Amino acid sequence: MMHRFADASGERTIGHDPKQLAVVLGALRMSGVALLDLDQAVEIYANTDDRRRSLPPSVVFTVDDGYADFADVGLPVFEEFDCPVTGFVVADVIDGKRWFWWDQVEWALRHAAGRRLELELDGQPVVLSWVTESERAVQQHTLVERLKGVGDVSRDDFIDQLACIADVPVTGDVPPAFRVLSWNALRSCERRGARFGPHTMSHPILSQCTDSRSHDEVVDSSARVLGELGNPSRVFCYPNGRMQDFGGREFRTLRSTGMMAAVSAMPGIIRPGTLGADADAIWRIPRFTYDARDGVTSRLLFL
Repeated sequence: MMHRFADASGERTIGHDPKQLAVVLGALRMSGVALLDLDQAVEIYANTDDRRRSLPPSVVFTVDDGYADFADVGLPVFEEFDCPVTGFVVADVIDGKRWFWWDQVEWALRHAAGRRLELELDGQPVVLSWVTESERAVQQHTLVERLKGVGDVSRDDFIDQLACIADVPVTGDVPPAFRVLSWNALRSCERRGARFGPHTMSHPILSQCTDSRSHDEVVDSSARVLGELGNPSRVFCYPNGRMQDFGGREFRTLRSTGMMAAVSAMPGIIRPGTLGADADAIWRIPRFTYDARDGVTSRLLFL
């Protein structure tokens, strides 16, 4: 599971290093590991046929959120090593109806008029104070993790308050560092071998949504991706992806959409046949966060 890629030009310095990714992919190719397309892997690993159990270790790469740096920085590396990759996209963000709330937080803090901000979240005081950029980054990470646990209304109210106190607008055009791919750009990436699946309409935590909103976020985003793209992935991706962020309600909805599976952000190894072990296993496929440190991926594969 990956998200952003660092841009060598300096526009975006935080993200996966494409040079390190090339080293990892080269090592995987040399080791004989199978680099699989996500949909292909789901079909193989859901098959309970014993003959499948002799498969070599396999890796699937996924990239969440559909940022523009995927096409500019990440995809060329995957192309170089003929490695399949599947991205997950948020329809309302592609359509320009919103930009990701965590990017709004980052933008406001990076450009705040001062380096001490006093706010409230659900009636509780929130004090943000930093001197260095590294301290700001820590404050930002802590705040984003806290905001993941509150409802949309409280979070959006807090971000409005943050923008006002920081004196940094977070509406209007998305800053270049936070651009996502357009539908046309996604189709261009498809022609280069990438695939894309749905990641909801607006990236809410589904377990915090009403029944009707959860249904619409899943169904509408799936229909949009299947309708817009020529070779879409039929795998859905849950926002945030923790165990508490989705459940049986979402499984039931997904079964009605034409999707074949769904991925979480919970770590775990998949072995041949395990996705067919119970009726819901296919709707909560685990993923490890990508780690470029030497040997980490190989150690995971051979556990």
